[in-house]
Amino acid sequence: MVSLSGDARGNVDDVLAQSGLKRKVAMTVNHFSLIPSILKDSDLVCVTPQSVVASDVRAGTLVVVPLSFDIEPAPISLLWHTRQDRDPGNIWIRQLISSFANAETAKIAAWFGDDVL
Repeated sequence: MVSLSGDARGNVDDVLAQSGLKRKVAMTVNHFSLIPSILKDSDLVCVTPQSVVASDVRAGTLVVVPLSFDIEPAPISLLWHTRQDRDPGNIWIRQLISSFANAETAKIAAWFGDDVL
């Protein structure tokens, strides 16, 4: 489970608890980039955004299976100080990041199909 705080509870646990279920979290990591290598060398499973494992799924080293329940998507935010609102360089990098994120989301949707995202 990815957890910046190390807390082994998240959105998935809240959804499971509503049905009287509980999962056993074997480990927490503090960054999504660690997930593919951990999964490939273990018998663990992970609930994660598909973008985290997309290249490994396309390479055939990991498999994605849709959840049998719905969870709220986690928001992705781009933050900056208000004094940078009109800074041309800051505006440029924000637009670049936003365009890249949108393009990657579209690419992943095409790879996996919109119903799986």
